[in-house]
Amino acid sequence: MHRSASRRVSGALNDALNWLEPSDALSFRDWLNQYTTSPRIHGLFQSTIASLLTVNSWELLAAEYFKLVRNIAPLRFGYVEGGSLRLWERMADFVRSRGGTVVTSGAATAIASSSGHVTGATLRMHGRDVRPTAILWLHFVSDEPVLNYSAVAVCGSRRVNMVDAPSYDCPDVAPPGKHLYTVGRHRSTLSRLATSMPSSSRS
Repeated sequence: MHRSASRRVSGALNDALNWLEPSDALSFRDWLNQYTTSPRIHGLFQSTIASLLTVNSWELLAAEYFKLVRNIAPLRFGYVEGGSLRLWERMADFVRSRGGTVVTSGAATAIASSSGHVTGATLRMHGRDVRPTAILWLHFVSDEPVLNYSAVAVCGSRRVNMVDAPSYDCPDVAPPGKHLYTVGRHRSTLSRLATSMPSSSRS
């Protein structure tokens, strides 16, 4: 069942990339629903879209997805010298130059939980408590390697969509003797992947 769905999706992806571009009215999730409602396949695309673009598959236009894939294909990837912090420092400068405020170095003072699950955190920033509305990325370092890969997509999970290991390919982005990891978080739970198409009509 999954094999036939994979073949349908593979053929549709090839068509969309080469000659049959989807309508601007379709989200990527709705486009994919035409060929499968398999949670595994939807989870795979949700994972990659959410981790790379920080949007969900139902928020991204299908036509924009395929334009992006065509433009990315010839590019080479790498890591910024000095780590991705350099990019965020430039973003902070841009925000401040236009009158915005950037707050860093906040310490967690409380962790909120419900039914054994963490639901949020309170941060102490410049003498006041702040409750972030969303946490999209978690960065941590370890003394020992956690992964033997530079990145792993996590499909079908309610919270995590990808674990990235920048220091696997570029050790200089982590402190000496340490390993740097980034965990991407879904902006909302996997239940939003539920589709309107009856599950019996496609697999």
